[in-house]
Parts: sequence; structure tokens; C-alpha cells
Amino acid sequence: MGFATISDLKLGTMKKAVGWCFDPRDQGDGTVVIQSDKRIARVHLTTGEGLLSDGKGGHQGTWKLSPAAGAVKITVPPSDLERIRMAAQRNPNMKAGEALIVTGERAGQVVG
Repeated sequence: MGFATISDLKLGTMKKAVGWCFDPRDQGDGTVVIQSDKRIARVHLTTGEGLLSDGKGGHQGTWKLSPAAGAVKITVPPSDLERIRMAAQRNPNMKAGEALIVTGERAGQVVG
């Protein structure tokens, strides 16, 4: 399975939109975990509800998705949630090293 990237996505209290990447596999509870250079988030693909790390303290591992570690609840706007869903769609033809890149409202498969 490859990975997915989304450009220009702003979540929660972020000041500017950034690029995110993730392994598009469902976490088993209807969510995906996405990560930027300074943030990590878990987003439910149906409801758009999720958690966003505080962006402090360097590397943003999954442990930063705990409210005890400063994560805040977010609701992803419908247009952005659709972009995440588009990127998270399983593509059985994707192989390791390939990526699905979503820019704006368009998606295209790129071999990396």
C-alpha cells in the first residue's frame, strides 16, 4: 500500500494551511491519522470529528493525540473532509512507493 498526501489543509486552530501525509488505511474505528511537519491529527471519515495535536515539543507522534498531551477536539469542514476521504480511498492497484496526491479538489496517482 502506498501513502497519500494532501496540500493546503488547515485544521482546528492552525494559523496557516500546510501539507499532510498519511497511510490511508483505516485505523479500525473509521478514522485515519494524518501528519504534517508540526502536527498530527486523527479524523473520523464519516463525522469529521477528530483530535489535533498542540504542535508543541518537536516530533508529533500518536501519543500527542491524547487530550492529556494537549490535543484538542476539532470538526473538519465538509469540503476538507471530502478531500481527506478522497485521499483515503483504498486503491488496490497502489503499491509501496506510490502516492496519491490531493491538491485542491483534484486527485492523481503519482509513482514515487
